[in-house]
Amino acid sequence: MSESLFLKPASPDVLVHGHDIPMNGLQAPGDSDPLDQVEGAVQIINGSLAIGAIFTPPPINVACGVLAAVGSFILSNAFGGKKDPVAEKFKLLTQKLKELEEKIIARFDEMKVFISENKFSMEVIGEVATLKKFMMEVFESSIMNIASDHKLAIENFRKACDLTPPLTIAYTISSLLAQKTTNPLTMAIEKSHKDKEKAVAYWEDVFRTLIWDLVLIECIAAGLFKNKNLYDCERIIEESMEIDDILEEIEKNYNVGPWSVFKKNFPNFANELIYIGANKLDRMELVQNELKRKCPRDSFYICIFDSCEFEKDYYYHISKPHNIVEAKDLASREYRRNRKFSIFVYRSYKGTRIAQSEYERLVKKMKENPKYDNKKSNKELVELMKNDVRSDGLIAVMSYWKSSYIGFVNCPEYAKGPGNFCMTWLGDHKDRRAIDWIVGFP
Repeated sequence: MSESLFLKPASPDVLVHGHDIPMNGLQAPGDSDPLDQVEGAVQIINGSLAIGAIFTPPPINVACGVLAAVGSFILSNAFGGKKDPVAEKFKLLTQKLKELEEKIIARFDEMKVFISENKFSMEVIGEVATLKKFMMEVFESSIMNIASDHKLAIENFRKACDLTPPLTIAYTISSLLAQKTTNPLTMAIEKSHKDKEKAVAYWEDVFRTLIWDLVLIECIAAGLFKNKNLYDCERIIEESMEIDDILEEIEKNYNVGPWSVFKKNFPNFANELIYIGANKLDRMELVQNELKRKCPRDSFYICIFDSCEFEKDYYYHISKPHNIVEAKDLASREYRRNRKFSIFVYRSYKGTRIAQSEYERLVKKMKENPKYDNKKSNKELVELMKNDVRSDGLIAVMSYWKSSYIGFVNCPEYAKGPGNFCMTWLGDHKDRRAIDWIVGFP
């Protein structure tokens, strides 16, 4: 299998799940070479080891299909004898899965101070651990190649999945998180005074680890028991997006999480740019590096520009004001006559999980934008763009002559940030006006 089938995580700290589910749903590949599929699964687990949690690289249709195909091969006992290359690759896959599970268990052990005996830990964490135990017994029995043990392991896994389906557990996670009285994160935030940020980091790690464990379990089960039907896997992925939305709302309401901390520290950080950076490019790199370190799960647009008047020279619409921070009129060492620069950072919490097809549609819309009247104010242009493109994230219009420098962080390799940006001419050749405009996903 070609390595180019999957996008690898940008770094061990940046988790970019692909959610590009086709219109006809997730589907496992048809007739395919077992060696290619098992090799693909090894690639997925290798990428997951770098992060310490299941990572399904885009395109998700291929990733989930490959894992389901492995389950199907297990059922057909397609791994041959000891010298069979597929059998050898399957042994490697089983070993990688064990290593990943050891990493996850070790991390959960570190979190015991936050994971108390509550409804969530009893109903969810234990159930996922049980399903993973039976799943791993299936893998291990396949290696041992003892028919009776292999058949028993598959039957035990089937019974466990029938008793507690992975999709049911995903629904339980969403249900528990949706209610304040059963949400362990909100309880930890309200209980803790000095360890709030640690509690947020640990619990969000728990939720995301569990939900993507369920994706893995369901993919293998689909191959073993469901003729590679990935309908339930789709539903789990959709629940993962619902859970991310719940976590975003909690961070906003309680003013916690990496983004809230970054915003609190941003005024001081922005002032330091006066002395550290020598130009917009230097400053951009400093901001990008800070966001990569402090907020690895979110995507960002950064815009650094010559200081100017809001609405007259630039204007933006934000669907959620929580997701932007700005510093204005900072002294600029490279300019004479006391010229200054300003900077804003826009955070997209969905940028890493927007489908590639959605990115492509946005780029197409911006290329085919209507001929906007160059006499319109920036505010009027933004209002038109909200109707023409989308209004659920960021739309920013900047005067081209204010020398905007636009950068981005933590985005899929195929994207220019968590959305798109471009320069556009308004009006005809005799009376033209140039703007930079940015459209960011929520």
